[in-house]
Amino acid sequence: MMNLSRTIFLFLLVVLPFPGHAQTIDDVKVPDGSPAVVELFTSTNCSACIEADRILYDISKKKNVIALGCHIDYWDENTMKDPTGLEACTYRQWTYKASGMMSGTDIRVPHFVINGDRSVDQGRLKYFYTSFLAAIGRAYIHQPLEVQMKWKDQETLYVTMPETNKELDDKDSYSVWLIRYQDSLIKKIEDGQTAGRVLRFTNVVKS
Repeated sequence: MMNLSRTIFLFLLVVLPFPGHAQTIDDVKVPDGSPAVVELFTSTNCSACIEADRILYDISKKKNVIALGCHIDYWDENTMKDPTGLEACTYRQWTYKASGMMSGTDIRVPHFVINGDRSVDQGRLKYFYTSFLAAIGRAYIHQPLEVQMKWKDQETLYVTMPETNKELDDKDSYSVWLIRYQDSLIKKIEDGQTAGRVLRFTNVVKS
């Protein structure tokens, strides 16, 4: 049976204004009850991603932060295959692009998405912590909802939200994400842009 604490995130975001500028990880604090979600689209074969992977590791240690390393697979056409690359991660990055959230940013790595609506690409990594504070300072207000989970068997998990049994308005939207990840991966790279280096990857999404 899977460990629910590591594989399932069910959260409703309630974020209060949190203005400011941040230069380092020490400047970052996330209010209780308002978890921040940080996704990093990255690859083991990307030398430019090393700094971003370090940032993801640092931010993952902060309280109330859900940090995920989403390894893409489109680098595989021109370089060594990334064994952690997922088609689902590539699709998710393209979904962000299609939504218009990324503005003029091209599909490439490294690329951070904070709380699903703030994009930080390679050219803006030095402003990551300021962008992070701005993202969690946006005013999202949702009514709390009860979530119930139970196993039917070892392969089937039922997730229900009793309060949504009533008819929903057209504007209502609810999502439940089930994510399985490896919390730490230390790997010696044998080929490609990062050949010969021993790199650490954080919370690597597996499915």
